[in-house]
Amino acid sequence: MLERNDNASAKPKVNNIASVGIIYRESNPAEVFLEEKDVTHPVKLFRNRLCLIGGNWIGVAAKKDLGTPQTLKREIEEEISLIKKNATTLELKLLNITKDKKSYVTPRKKVAPSEKDLRLLRELKKVLTKSPKALGDFMHTLPKTLLTGNKRDKKTNFVVLCSSWSIALNEKDWQILVTLQAKFENLSNESRTLITSLDEIVKKGAKFVFGHDRAIQKFFLSHRLNKAKSIKLDQGVTSKFLGAPLASYQKYLEKYDVQKNPLTPR
Repeated sequence: MLERNDNASAKPKVNNIASVGIIYRESNPAEVFLEEKDVTHPVKLFRNRLCLIGGNWIGVAAKKDLGTPQTLKREIEEEISLIKKNATTLELKLLNITKDKKSYVTPRKKVAPSEKDLRLLRELKKVLTKSPKALGDFMHTLPKTLLTGNKRDKKTNFVVLCSSWSIALNEKDWQILVTLQAKFENLSNESRTLITSLDEIVKKGAKFVFGHDRAIQKFFLSHRLNKAKSIKLDQGVTSKFLGAPLASYQKYLEKYDVQKNPLTPR
């Protein structure tokens, strides 16, 4: 069981810890499976921006996460689904980004999944959660007012520590993903999923939810895809690469003052 650590005075302060993954085609790493926040997202800054799949170490369910790999796996299990469920902004409220908890339903093609569809997605999720490969930890910082829209937050920075991972799919599993995405047009209960490519990201000048552009650029460059140097980075965000993810959340709590976490509500 993780223990709280109250000796936080000399530690770097971060608002929270997140864990996200880049799902890609093993035979062609330039092709990736991402999410996009739609125009109804409660944070205006995130609307119409691409996002890596994953989430935050926050909330009751997150108490069982031993480290950032478990957070990513839990988020994939919760988020990727063919059964439409109401999503909420509870995490954003817990992170002090929004004031209220609201429910919403992500857009999805009105097609009932067959037993085969459900089975294929279950099997695919086992692959997705089996062995993500560490890309590294990043510390992303931006003015909090950009998130909240509140001018009083102008002098306050929002800092998130984000573990980033890559998940390769062999050709068989990638084609299953392509087929399901084409049939349902969205496989997420929280955002809108899409299959895209480095060429398309650069051509469209796509923007990402803060900091995720740095992670995906590093991923593409690690595969010698130099076109990634042309990805339009968000100039409102500063990012610092921290190296490999730590072994457990206990290690993070020993090293950082994590303001919002599931163990010590503030």
